[in-house]
Amino acid sequence: MRATSAYLILSTPRSGSTLLCRALESTNLAGTPHEYFRPEGRYWARHGAGVDPVAYIERLLLERASPNGVFGAKVSWRHLLHFERTCRMLPPYHEKPLPDILSELFPELRYVRITRGEKPRQAISFWKAYQTGAWGQIAGQENVTTQAPAFDFEGITKIVRMLEDHETGIDEFFDEAGVRPLTVVYEEFVDAYEETVRTVLRHLGTRVPDDFVFAAPPMARQADAETDAWVERYCQIVEERSRDPDTKADRLPH
Repeated sequence: MRATSAYLILSTPRSGSTLLCRALESTNLAGTPHEYFRPEGRYWARHGAGVDPVAYIERLLLERASPNGVFGAKVSWRHLLHFERTCRMLPPYHEKPLPDILSELFPELRYVRITRGEKPRQAISFWKAYQTGAWGQIAGQENVTTQAPAFDFEGITKIVRMLEDHETGIDEFFDEAGVRPLTVVYEEFVDAYEETVRTVLRHLGTRVPDDFVFAAPPMARQADAETDAWVERYCQIVEERSRDPDTKADRLPH
């Protein structure tokens, strides 16, 4: 069936968005919120690249909604900008604000934002995953990595800045849209898993049966003692450099 309502989850890398999306998908009440707008993604390559974006959205609404008519997608800031550029190629969308384009394409559109408070830890999670190739761990399974990660202050700092820039872009998008999204904070989400998923479903206007049983979290926590040590080491270097008058400001996180 074609979706009668839709939602977008705006996220930054390693913010817990995959855990949230898989949790929502497992309910069978919130569509299949995957990365449909990731330019390197298989779904975009197969159905979206070189296709009228209006037709692409229509296909998503027809094929990827849950039985109750809900469609969802996970969108990073980079993916959203890519989709905007695609839409700008169509005359009706040359000048139209992006929030208006999205509201026109998606029925009854709602927004969820997931963010993470500890940016150094988020950046370290990204840095380690980038080096090892272990981007996610299914509960009950062990990660198979190709190499051991190496700490790099400058590399991690670049990721911190990227995350901050993407968060700023998302802030500006919602300001332009005049929308206050439901915000999920990763650190709170992992401590209140089922309650958070219920809150998101309520935000989407989705009725949850009284006897509904939520599945266990599908993803395992990847952070370990090494991650904790890296976070401490990183924060110590930031503090030391902030006290050094010879340290250039542009070499530290914002």
